[in-house]
Amino acid sequence: MGPPRRGEVNCRRASHLISALIDGELCGAEALRLREHIEQCPVCRADYETLRETKQLLSGMAVVEPRPGFEQDLLNYVLSAPCEPAWKRAIVGWWQTTDRRNRMRAAAAFAALSLAVLALSVRGTLQTASSALPSYERLSMANGAWASPLPGRDVGFVHETVDRPQPVRYQPSQGLCGADSMPDIRTIPPWHTYLPVSSAP
Repeated sequence: MGPPRRGEVNCRRASHLISALIDGELCGAEALRLREHIEQCPVCRADYETLRETKQLLSGMAVVEPRPGFEQDLLNYVLSAPCEPAWKRAIVGWWQTTDRRNRMRAAAAFAALSLAVLALSVRGTLQTASSALPSYERLSMANGAWASPLPGRDVGFVHETVDRPQPVRYQPSQGLCGADSMPDIRTIPPWHTYLPVSSAP
């Protein structure tokens, strides 16, 4: 079906004119063309009948007068209602009046911004924790040491002797000076199982 000719009434135009036709506000040639379209179109005819019955029911209802003081009570209720901040009203109004595509774009941008802030926060936390470690732990982490960091005081070591390994206690120095003069020792790995070796022949 091609586009309607000049002066011809289609369903879209009829939906805007049916109410005016029922109220008697439409007359002349346009009213005649609309009535012809309603007679030929079952969809528009159903809309016309439904709207006409609704208007008849509303016109037959009795008018209810408000009670005395209703206007003042309504005004007091509106004035006593909590007022939302202007920025919140602006956001809610924009969200309700914006189409779905723009709302999805805004939600995606907010999610991306939240992920970026979270990533920066985690990175800053890790850098702060790494800088707070003692010097020997930072050196161990930088060299990729397999042993987990040991406490700064009273560190346990194993000293290799001829008969069997002997656990000894070693107090580390505050700096790295004099490391060449230390005994030949190594740290006990967390998964190491100590097996005593008998010195008997």
